[in-house]
Amino acid sequence: MDSGELLHTLSGHTGRIWTLSYSSDGKFLTSGSSDCTARVWDLETHECVKIFVGHANSVYATRFTNDIKYLVTASTDCSIKIWNLETNDCVNTLTGHHKGIWSAEVSPSGFIIASGSNDKTVKIWDWEYTGNNKITDYFGTVWTISTSPDQNWIASGADDGNVRLWDQTGRFVDVLTGHEGTVYCSNFSRDSELLISGSFDKTAILWEVSTGKCLQVFNVESIVRSVSISSDSSFAVTGADDFTKIWNIETKECIATLEGAAILGVGISPDRKFIATGGDDSNLKIWNSETFECEKVYT
Repeated sequence: MDSGELLHTLSGHTGRIWTLSYSSDGKFLTSGSSDCTARVWDLETHECVKIFVGHANSVYATRFTNDIKYLVTASTDCSIKIWNLETNDCVNTLTGHHKGIWSAEVSPSGFIIASGSNDKTVKIWDWEYTGNNKITDYFGTVWTISTSPDQNWIASGADDGNVRLWDQTGRFVDVLTGHEGTVYCSNFSRDSELLISGSFDKTAILWEVSTGKCLQVFNVESIVRSVSISSDSSFAVTGADDFTKIWNIETKECIATLEGAAILGVGISPDRKFIATGGDDSNLKIWNSETFECEKVYT
């Protein structure tokens, strides 16, 4: 096992970081926090270049559109907001969930948003027309939503421990069973062939999307709060209550453990060179994926 070395510290959020994701070109990172803000970070200058204020509660999802013209944020204030990244204006607010939103994803086209909520529903939105289509009622909170890069699939995970697959119209396709606790997080591979999910049962499962087959169970040994797959599907990252682990997908082995506070959000840069983590300590950290050294910290 390898561990990271802290190199730099910069200023950032004032509350725990719930979510983060890279822009499609890898130049920017966005994060959402219990301080009710979403932020955009320039990864070349290492500066916070935008702070979006408008939500009345914690921001649990922040996603760039693929063209990096808009930022989508979702909050436990029951709303989804779309921000113009050039003008910094909120150009649309989507309301329809009647309890907090825990997860939201944007399709590659940029106009379709899928969201999961504590109101036990998944919704698909066309934000140009501000309409939504409720695709299911769950027996519990919907904690995670992921959309596949090929725009064919939506994955959702909830309190019942199952991962469900839907097509982009909201038609139910399959249920993936294997977890023994709440499914908190999920992420598709870039080629849309793999899906990884993380759970309260302290495992992450790698699934083959076309067959629904469980390919591997990663024993994380801590509640899994966030997951991500590298762009070349060579490794996966799991963020947990006690540490972050990096897994070689081919050998199924844990190749590094990054110690620190509870990790609530992880992301891998498009070029797979860097791993971003954020969590309970309000720090956003950038790690080198080859040396596993921590290169920057935003505190």
